[in-house]
Amino acid sequence: MATKNELFGSIGERLVEIELLKRNIDCWQLAGNNPYFDLVVDVKGSLRKVQVKTANPNKKGKFNYFLKNSAGYYDYLVLVAIEENNKLMFYVIPSSVVADNTSITLGEYTKKYERFLENWDLLK
Repeated sequence: MATKNELFGSIGERLVEIELLKRNIDCWQLAGNNPYFDLVVDVKGSLRKVQVKTANPNKKGKFNYFLKNSAGYYDYLVLVAIEENNKLMFYVIPSSVVADNTSITLGEYTKKYERFLENWDLLK
């Protein structure tokens, strides 16, 4: 039986799939629970691995994501931020920008990843 966190992560993965399909980007989900990547995406005829992480805001209104032991296992990271009003934000980040065993915080005053907000062109 899946944990609450695994179910929440699966929701994020499906939301990313929907966004990719809306943009006519081919993607495939993996069977089972793969700790290294969640989706495979066709980027200009080449298959790329995508890791998806999902978060709700904490009490301070920030979104925290924790990455561990995944360096080199995916090509792109998509962070899904689900705000309290169910507004969705997607950050599409190349793996070269993300350090292994790190945490990423998004929200007010965290500008480092702003340029990746809705950066779906990376996957076209």
